[in-house]
Amino acid sequence: MINNSMNDNNDSFSQSRIQTLQAILDCTDDPSLLDQSLPERTNIDAYDALAFIHSLLAIDTTLRLVKDTSLVDLYEYNQIHLRRTSIDTIGVSIADPPTLPTLVIRDDGSHVVFFTRKGKSYTYNPYDGAIAKNPDPNILRKPNKIFEAYSHFPSSVTSPFSLLKYAFRTDTIKLLVIVFASLLVAILGLAVPWITSFLVQTVIPSSSLSLLIQSIIPATLIIISSAICRHFQSLSLLAIEFSVNTKLQTAVWTKVLKLPFKFFQKYTAADLMMRVSSISTIRQLLGNQVLLALLTLVFSAVYFVLMFTYDRNLAFVAAGVTLVSIVVTVFLIHRQSLLQLPKAKAYADMADFSYQTIFGMPQIRSTGSEPFVFKEWTSKISLATNLDRRIMYWSGLLSSFNSIWNPLGTLAIYFYLVYNFILSPGQADPKQLVQSIIIFVPFYSAYVAFNSQLHSAVSSLSSVASQAVVEWDRAKPVIFAQEEQGYSPSAVMANIKGAISFNNVSFIYENDSDFLFKELSFSVQPGSFTAITGKSGCGKTTILKLLLGLYEPWSGSIAIDGTPLSKLNIKYYRQQVGVVIQSTRLPPGSIFEIVSAGKYYTEEEVWHALKQAAIDERIQKLPMGLDTIITEVGSSISGGERQRLGIARALISKPKVLLLDEATSALDAMSQEVVSKNIRDAGCTRIVVAHRLSTIQEADQILYIEDHRLKATGSFHELVAQGLLTDSLTSYTS
Repeated sequence: MINNSMNDNNDSFSQSRIQTLQAILDCTDDPSLLDQSLPERTNIDAYDALAFIHSLLAIDTTLRLVKDTSLVDLYEYNQIHLRRTSIDTIGVSIADPPTLPTLVIRDDGSHVVFFTRKGKSYTYNPYDGAIAKNPDPNILRKPNKIFEAYSHFPSSVTSPFSLLKYAFRTDTIKLLVIVFASLLVAILGLAVPWITSFLVQTVIPSSSLSLLIQSIIPATLIIISSAICRHFQSLSLLAIEFSVNTKLQTAVWTKVLKLPFKFFQKYTAADLMMRVSSISTIRQLLGNQVLLALLTLVFSAVYFVLMFTYDRNLAFVAAGVTLVSIVVTVFLIHRQSLLQLPKAKAYADMADFSYQTIFGMPQIRSTGSEPFVFKEWTSKISLATNLDRRIMYWSGLLSSFNSIWNPLGTLAIYFYLVYNFILSPGQADPKQLVQSIIIFVPFYSAYVAFNSQLHSAVSSLSSVASQAVVEWDRAKPVIFAQEEQGYSPSAVMANIKGAISFNNVSFIYENDSDFLFKELSFSVQPGSFTAITGKSGCGKTTILKLLLGLYEPWSGSIAIDGTPLSKLNIKYYRQQVGVVIQSTRLPPGSIFEIVSAGKYYTEEEVWHALKQAAIDERIQKLPMGLDTIITEVGSSISGGERQRLGIARALISKPKVLLLDEATSALDAMSQEVVSKNIRDAGCTRIVVAHRLSTIQEADQILYIEDHRLKATGSFHELVAQGLLTDSLTSYTS
């Protein structure tokens, strides 16, 4: 949460400001309250995204409580995600205010927040705490930076309906518009049987043109009114779809990015992507579709009441016909639902195999493995297709049943009518028969509406329920996964110096029976150079992953500047650590985007990092320079150039600690010497996993790991004298 290291005056000031802001945000139903200091509120933990962004702006602008960090970092620290955007992207205007709280940082460095409450636009000025209604449009002209604010994914989401509650909690007005428009459409729809009855019972027998015109006018008005209501219903659904989907997807992906490293090792990339998308699918299923289905269900009951008023017995016959149809429909949809989960798993498996095939095409071609790959792909798509065929079989049965039962149901109603008035003794009076037929025409009109709406609602609810169960089962691992400890509000944001200590650290992988290493203890001084070596599989790379917090030790502890790594704000800590992993893989994008890694660096800073990595001259010779596009995993550049771009990306942030895992293995001796000198001049703490003699001989200390333990620690000459490095370096010396 917010740093509390402040003096009493600052504490009193900030607390007062927070209380006033929270009260204003909670009480905007009354416009007169916008200019008043409101009653005290102390429940700071209950802030939503908008309350947080307001209060943090006030604190950051006035008190500067958190040192050496940006305003964006301050929000991230308090679990408010900011996405940089532009006016054109979000369509900001006073007439059409931004849906989400929007932070505008103007050219002069001042801040202002746009937000909406009850459909009205406001701005908040953090410098004096003023909230203005219908703000001046000039405030949006030429802003330097614009950020949209999103709240984090809440831990309160434990069921599909709690997910629904979170997704729609700020769209109450739009939901009410949808409900109101649907009610009007249903009420107007009730007029159709009435108009039909009026035409049959009054207009046609009287042959009156004036009565016909009188019936056409309200019918036309009803049609136009229904169209208008449906239009507003569609607009509200579209607005909700946009805002809810954006908010939910951002919150979900924010959580995914905070999940521990071991979580991603349990699932393939394609499978995990489909599991994440299942969360939005659940929202779509249980949101708009369920709402409309429930409204349709209610309106079908109204039509049944209307049928009941025309003819009680005939209404029960019609209800029986519809009930049979519903029972069979629910059964067939349930049979389909039993195949949905295997189908989802099969398609996830096939998608992941296809992704891995395309990704590994160079290796497949070089080894001539195309027949094997094609055979595997055929078996996977055959399984998925077979499940699709079985689902389509039950779907076809449902369509066939409806095509047969609907006319049979209508025939049963007609048969009952004929039997009741012709075959039944004493019921063949022609006048009574005509009167019954006149009543039957509006009754049948109401029955058609009742049957179609009830059948549609039940089919939709059954289908949604079966799909939601499958999607929820797929999404649960993501929803209930625990974030890394370093993202908790109590985590410490510390500017590290680079002192590292391992204290009796033991580690074992989940699926292994033996420890990778046991009771590993060593210390690293700030600014020093430490090399880790040993035979393959001894755990060198795992030590770097432990230092990054990607894994947690089985036992023991890791401390950074004396503070346990588990207590540090992991994101802030990693921002101060540069990493170049083994077999560097670069994301697709321009060289500028790859080196800057999504952060805000100038071209001069990027060029400086490229110079440190000894690749600036190579980039300058490219026609597009920094705008040169690198394809997937950097396949358009050499291995050495890929490594140097990775080194530039690690150095651009001026890290306090630099972790290198065979980071110069693809470089020639001259390039490695230049890069090593530049890294040494950076003055940061360096921990290097390497075998090359030229890489480790200058290390201040070398950690030699063997037989699941730290066998020796010392300088290069000390370990050589003990005969420990001979085997490890034989094939790597240069």
